[in-house]
Amino acid sequence: MIDSQSQMKRGLIWFGSASLVMRLLDVGANLVALAFVTREQMGLAAIPWTAIVVIESFNGLGVGTAIVQARELSRRQIDSLFWFASVFGIFLGLLLAAGSPLFVSFYGDDRLLPLLLVSACKLPFVGAALVPVQLLARDLKFGASGAVQTAASGLSAITQIVLAILGLGAWALVIAWTARGLFLFICVMVAAPLRPRLAFAVADTRSALSFGVRACSSAALYHFYRNADYLLIGKFLGIETLGVYRVAFDLAMSPLEAIGQVVNKVAYPVFSRIGSEIDELVQAFHRMSRYLLFLAGPVVLFLFFGSEHLIRAINPERWLAAVPAVQILCWAALLRGLAQLFPQLYIASGKPELAIYSELANGATLVGGFALVLWRFPELGIFGVSWVWLLTYPVMLAFQFRLARRAAPIGLAGYLRTLAPLGGGLVATAAAMGGAAAALSAARFIPPIASLVLVGLAGLLVYVAYLRFVLGQRLTDLRPGSGSPTP
Repeated sequence: MIDSQSQMKRGLIWFGSASLVMRLLDVGANLVALAFVTREQMGLAAIPWTAIVVIESFNGLGVGTAIVQARELSRRQIDSLFWFASVFGIFLGLLLAAGSPLFVSFYGDDRLLPLLLVSACKLPFVGAALVPVQLLARDLKFGASGAVQTAASGLSAITQIVLAILGLGAWALVIAWTARGLFLFICVMVAAPLRPRLAFAVADTRSALSFGVRACSSAALYHFYRNADYLLIGKFLGIETLGVYRVAFDLAMSPLEAIGQVVNKVAYPVFSRIGSEIDELVQAFHRMSRYLLFLAGPVVLFLFFGSEHLIRAINPERWLAAVPAVQILCWAALLRGLAQLFPQLYIASGKPELAIYSELANGATLVGGFALVLWRFPELGIFGVSWVWLLTYPVMLAFQFRLARRAAPIGLAGYLRTLAPLGGGLVATAAAMGGAAAALSAARFIPPIASLVLVGLAGLLVYVAYLRFVLGQRLTDLRPGSGSPTP
């Protein structure tokens, strides 16, 4: 048995620090882009981005997940899996290129074709980077993994900023996203070089594929329904409206997705190491859920109360219409993050089929809701789609608790007891941020960016005070090896 609590803290510190830097880089690049690109250009870029995300979910057919989960892994298996993932990445790139005319026909816009063809170039690089990146996760080398991801994000952000300033519009976004695959491959080969031998054996990939395809299926379902709203909004409401929705979604969901990815990247290898120790697995799941709320709760409140100030600081004439959608989607993002921790438990406990059931139910609910709202109530626009996101996840959390019984005895009562101590702090933080936002909105002479900073500081001070004086937590409690759980 491993010291799961210490491993979680170490992983959260490394991945959390890396994710914070990555998110700041992404936010900075996106804010620069918002000042230079139009709604239509943002909408055009959203379609190839959606296509690449969905197809990239098939990267390696899940062998990366199998690498982390495997108890033993020989050098010959690593070589075979590397070549399989690399060749399959090339295949996925060719598949997207071949399917690009279908997107052009569906949206009736010839400008999409070159954007899609360039996006397809990312897939061979992420395929080649898959095995070395997952080997870092398998060995719990969170520091090296975080450094690789941060470096790739930083190079991508610089590319996007430069190209946006040069006036490349949608191309600035597409080229930067595509280049991230190349940067990831270069960075991981520098930080953790893998020198594969020219050897391949089908037998060495069979067991990994048998497990990985099931795990990959759930990931592919997730990415499909996660991006179905983009595809449908672009078709039913138009490219310009899609641009506004893309900005709202990025502002509301991306910070919470970053936190969720950090928690999931730490949770999965830790859960996998615990294995069949059910009691320890349940405790680890509760701790990870508490860590997630601890990190994500204040961010949701900041987005809810500060989004208008942020948009006014960038370009209110172009993007102010996105604010109400941001305020709905940020709450959906929090619930989604809590729900997404369950599939990590299913896969790590050797039951990836449960993750498939979870994603099927989630996808059917969301996509069905998107289609219904956009077809029958198009006048609701992006707000209708945002409400579909928010109303889906309470239902899905209830479903997850029923499904989780097949993997570990996780009950609602114990789960709520785990999260309850943070509730008072989040209520107090909401009161502080809400009061500050209202007062600053009335004071029109204060610049929007200053208002945004003051709203954040008000909430941060109250939240830290609650953790320290009510829960008795210190920042030193976050250190690996400290005896105190957080929080």
